[in-house]
Amino acid sequence: MELEGVFFSVFDKAVWYDFGVYENIKVLQGTVMWPELHMKRLCASAEAIGLTLGESEETLLRWAREYAKEMKLKDHLIKICAYGDADKNTRATVYLFAIGLTFYPDQFYAKGVTAITFAGERHLPNAKSMDMLLNFLAFREAKQKEAFEAFLIDREGNAREGSRSNIFIVEKGIVVTPPLSDVLEGVTRILVLKLLKKNGISFKEERISKSRLMAADEVFVTATSSNVMPVAEIDSKKIGLGTPGEVTKKIIKLYREMQREKVRGM
Repeated sequence: MELEGVFFSVFDKAVWYDFGVYENIKVLQGTVMWPELHMKRLCASAEAIGLTLGESEETLLRWAREYAKEMKLKDHLIKICAYGDADKNTRATVYLFAIGLTFYPDQFYAKGVTAITFAGERHLPNAKSMDMLLNFLAFREAKQKEAFEAFLIDREGNAREGSRSNIFIVEKGIVVTPPLSDVLEGVTRILVLKLLKKNGISFKEERISKSRLMAADEVFVTATSSNVMPVAEIDSKKIGLGTPGEVTKKIIKLYREMQREKVRGM
């Protein structure tokens, strides 16, 4: 495999076993968005799977910023990937590249998107690892059913996370999201929880059964690319009134304001 001068042997066991971690860092209007949180998670993911990165968090952060500046990135995602040494595990191969940033239609946020449920749970939910087969299969089925996202339902019947997002529900004005023991600590999830606390919006972290998910007043997901996205329908069943609820709309507004301030401030 070749990418901008980076080579991986077909005999590399790290590739065979997905022994690696990655991050997607958003660049918006030339501003690298919250790279410190992404690098902290990259290092935590590496630690979770026993991967020796060989570089400090500060060095990786500097690389990302320098890469964005050198490449004159405007609206992009920087993918930083680290594949380990599967035999000696002495130092990972780290590489960065950029892809275009996806902007979703305004109507998605105004009317809400659809989702499906998909049976499965990630083996190491706290690590953003290269082992993405489950996520790929779930999202592929969602696309086949013309849905925006697939919610992973674990063996106990709980909705853990989306194939590419964190899940939130709203019950009687209270926001609920699955605990960190069960999911990846999404960067947008971190930022949204800070916004909720700052603005006096009640929230709690609890497991969410599938039945609880389907009966919620409101549902939304968070992710680096899509920010805060309302979900109006799951498995062809309307959520609440089938339109974004008032709490979700408020959080969307708060997040957009925070993101604009971040861009203006850099």
